[in-house]
Amino acid sequence: MSTKKITIIIGVLIALLLVFIGYKYLNKGTPSTSDALEQSGQPQTLVGKDIIAELQTVNSITMSDTIFRTKTFLSLQDFSRKVTAEPQGRSNPFAPIGVGNLSQPISTSTQTR
Repeated sequence: MSTKKITIIIGVLIALLLVFIGYKYLNKGTPSTSDALEQSGQPQTLVGKDIIAELQTVNSITMSDTIFRTKTFLSLQDFSRKVTAEPQGRSNPFAPIGVGNLSQPISTSTQTR
């Protein structure tokens, strides 16, 4: 190898080492969530307590169906339409035109004489 390639490799290794040291130095000042819980002495089961409280609030909701028995609701008319069956397209939409149509069955077997 030439000296130019060796100096480039050494320079890249030094740059990677500096990036790694910088990351470790800057990341050291911010403790993670699990470290903070361990230092506070609280068990880690409290992490999802707010979600459980919200779930219990949602579970306590009750709904009344009296609105569906009112005179106004019963007087509503249904304007929906039936969906009619449409003819399907080609069996393979990516095949060339004229190949794979439903009206023209394609034979995949070859006959030998």
